Amino acid sequence: MPLMRQRSDFESLASLLELTPELKGAQSGLGSVGIYYKLVGKVSQLFGRLSPALAAWVEQERVLCARYAAVMVERRLEANLAQAASLRSC
Repeated sequence: MPLMRQRSDFESLASLLELTPELKGAQSGLGSVGIYYKLVGKVSQLFGRLSPALAAWVEQERVLCARYAAVMVERRLEANLAQAASLRSC
C-alpha cells in the first residue's frame, strides 16, 4: 500500500475496516489508535499554530495511525480471503 500522506487517509481506512467483516470473532478494530488519532488532532487544533514543530509531529503521528489502519484492513482482508478459500475447498 502506498505511503499515507493525508489526514483523510485514516478516516477512509477506518471506514473501510468497519465495512469489512471480521469472520473469526476476535476484535481487531482500531481501538485505542482511533482515540489517539482524535487526541492528536485536538492537540493540533489547540497548539499547532503556535509551533511548526508540533504541527509537524502531529502530522507524523497521524501518518503512523493511517499506516496502522492500513495494516489492519490488509490483515482482515487476507483473513477473509483465506476463509473463503477454505470454504471453497470443502
